[in-house]
Amino acid sequence: MILQVLDWPAWASRTFLVLASITSCVAIGERIASKRNSDGKEEEEKPSGEKLAEFRSFQRQYLIVYTIIMGADWLQGTNMYTLYQSYNVDISALFITGFTSSAIFGTIVGMYVDIWGRKLGCIV
Repeated sequence: MILQVLDWPAWASRTFLVLASITSCVAIGERIASKRNSDGKEEEEKPSGEKLAEFRSFQRQYLIVYTIIMGADWLQGTNMYTLYQSYNVDISALFITGFTSSAIFGTIVGMYVDIWGRKLGCIV
């Protein structure tokens, strides 16, 4: 089996299999739900002509900037890890704190941003 070839610890293999199973179930459920919703309904309006060219231009510009930002963040990660390690900081606690606060506040803030608008959310 591929998981044995990778020589993963047992907990990592189980976690991967559980998350892969959940992801597959959600994907299958979404596909079934989208097929049910599309039966008997007209096709949604898709961009074409001028709108398609404008969309593709915007998409290309967005993806270029996104790639540069993510690359910079990826390069910065190794330096930050070394810096934190040199100060004897518990790095795992930093990651857990960051992900937990993101999960909690991202959910709450997202709800209010949907109500009050993205512009105000960015300003605040």
